[in-house]
Amino acid sequence: MVSGALWRDKRVVEKFTVRYVRDVLERTEGNVSRAAEMSGLTRAALQKIMRRYGIRSEDYRALSSHSRA
Repeated sequence: MVSGALWRDKRVVEKFTVRYVRDVLERTEGNVSRAAEMSGLTRAALQKIMRRYGIRSEDYRALSSHSRA
């Protein structure tokens, strides 16, 4: 069984990861290759994280096109 402190630590890391990936995708307008490069990850590693947390690059491409209008 996972201790309460370990579970909380895991949740903190997950929340940070999701925030970070969303931020870098927003800054790169959904460009996964550029986001991976900025993060020091391979494209495949970033895509794996995105799949794990249900983050879609398309959502950030749509945001960038709306902000330019």
